[in-house]
Amino acid sequence: MKKLWKGLCTIAVFMTVWFCCATSCFAGAELNNGTFKYEADFYNNTCVLKGYLGNDSVVNVPESIDGYRVVSLGSECFLRKTNVVKVNIPSTVKSIRARAFMESGIREITIPETVTQLSGSAFYSCSNLERVVIKAPITKIEMNTFAECFNLKSVVLPNTLREIDSYAFQYCRSLTSINIPSSLKVLNRAVFEDCSSLVSIDLKNCESIGSHTFSFCKSLQNVKMEKCKDIGAIFRECTSLKEIRISESVQYIAGEAFRECSSLEKVYVCNPDTRIEINSFEATPKLTMYGYSGSTAQEFAKKRGIRFQDIRTAEPSIISITLNATSGNMKVGNTFTLKATVKPDNAIVKSVTWTSSNSKIASVSASGKVTAKHPGIAVITGMTINGKAAKCIINVRPNGTPITKLLSQKKGWLNIQYRANSNADGYQIQYGMSSNMKGAKYVAVHNRGIRSYTRKDVKSGATYYVRVRTFNVVNGKRIYSDWSGIKSMRVK
Repeated sequence: MKKLWKGLCTIAVFMTVWFCCATSCFAGAELNNGTFKYEADFYNNTCVLKGYLGNDSVVNVPESIDGYRVVSLGSECFLRKTNVVKVNIPSTVKSIRARAFMESGIREITIPETVTQLSGSAFYSCSNLERVVIKAPITKIEMNTFAECFNLKSVVLPNTLREIDSYAFQYCRSLTSINIPSSLKVLNRAVFEDCSSLVSIDLKNCESIGSHTFSFCKSLQNVKMEKCKDIGAIFRECTSLKEIRISESVQYIAGEAFRECSSLEKVYVCNPDTRIEINSFEATPKLTMYGYSGSTAQEFAKKRGIRFQDIRTAEPSIISITLNATSGNMKVGNTFTLKATVKPDNAIVKSVTWTSSNSKIASVSASGKVTAKHPGIAVITGMTINGKAAKCIINVRPNGTPITKLLSQKKGWLNIQYRANSNADGYQIQYGMSSNMKGAKYVAVHNRGIRSYTRKDVKSGATYYVRVRTFNVVNGKRIYSDWSGIKSMRVK
C-alpha cells in the first residue's frame, strides 16, 4: 500500500511539473516568422509583436501571424528601426507599449480607434516624425510619449482626452500649433517645454497646468486659459509673449510664472483677489498690469514698481451682451442656467454679474443658475463690467396636483378628489361631457386644504371628464399650474 501511495505521489509531482512547463511554453512562447519576433499566447490565440526583423521602409502590420491574432505592438517592437518611415496598424491591435517606436525613422503615424492603451515613451525621440493622428479613444497621453520628436509639425488629438502627462511633447521644436480638445482638463509638468516654434494654444477648459509647461516656448504669442485655478512657473522665457488675460478663475500666480518674458507688455488680472507671489514677473521691463482698483493686482504692482491701469479701461471693451433665453416658464423648485455671450470675442473682461428683480420668486447665482421659488414674475439681469445688460423674464408657475379619485355616490352627484398642495392658494376644476373639454365648465376652490369637491347637479347616466390645476394669486391675478391628466366617470 505504501509503495502504491509513493507511486501516485511521484506521478502527481511529474504531472504538475509537466503542466507548469507546458503552460510557460505555450502561454508565453517567443517565436519568429522571419519578419517579426512575437510572443504567442496559446490559450487566447493572440500574440504580441516583440521586434521587426525586416528592412522595408513601409510596414503593414499583419492582423495575425501563424494563426495568432496580433493584439499589441510590444515594447521596443520598432526600437531604433531607422529604415522604417511608415507603419500601418491593423484594427486587431489594442495596445502600443512603451518604447514601441522609440528612436525609429517613422515619419507619420495613425493610431486606430481600436487602440485603448498608448504607453509612455512609445514615440520618444522619433526625430523624423512629422504627423500624428490619434483616433484611439484614449483619455490620457502618458509621460514622454512624443518627447524629442524634433520635426513634429501636426498632431490630431481625440475628443476623449482628459490628461496629458509630464514631458509628453517636450522639445517638439517644429510644432507651431496644436488643437486641444475641449475634454482636456489636466496638463502635467513640462508638457510643451521648449516647443520653440509653438505660437498659439487654446486651453479654455483646462483646469490644471503643471510647472514649466511652456517654459522656453520662445515663439508663443497667444494663450487662452479660462478655467485654470493656479498658474505655476509655466511661462518662463516665453520671449514673444506680449499680453495675456488671467481669467476670473485664477486664484494664485506662483513665483517665476512669467520670469524673463521680456516682451510682455500687458497682463490683465480679472480676479480682484488673485494672490501673486513677489517674484512672479521678474525681468519683464515693458509690463503694464491691468486690474481692479483696490485689488491684489494693484497692491502687487505698487510694491514692484510696475505700471498699473484700471482694467475697466482696457481695450477692446464689451459692446454687447446676449442671453441664451429672453423669457421662460418655470415650476417652483426647478432650476435653469442662463448663459451670456459677450461681444467682441476678444473683450478683455467678460465677467457677468447676475441679479434678480425678486429673489423670493426666482433667485440667481453668480454663475447664472436660476432657481424658481414662488409663483410670480421675476426679471433676471446679466450685466457686464461696463454696464451692458441683457434681461430674461421668468414666469414661475405653481406645481400642479393630480386627481386621485372620482366617485358618484348618489344619482346626479359627482365627487372629485385630488391631492392637496400646501403651496397653492386654491384649485380650479374643469368638468364636462366632452373628452376634449370643449364646452366644459369651471369652478374654483379657494382653500388649499380642501382635497375634494362635489357637484350635485350633473346629468344622471352621462359620462363626465374632469381635470384640475392649482393657482396662486399674485398682485391680484391668478397664476395657474399645468392641468392634471383627464379622468372620466359615468354618473349614477
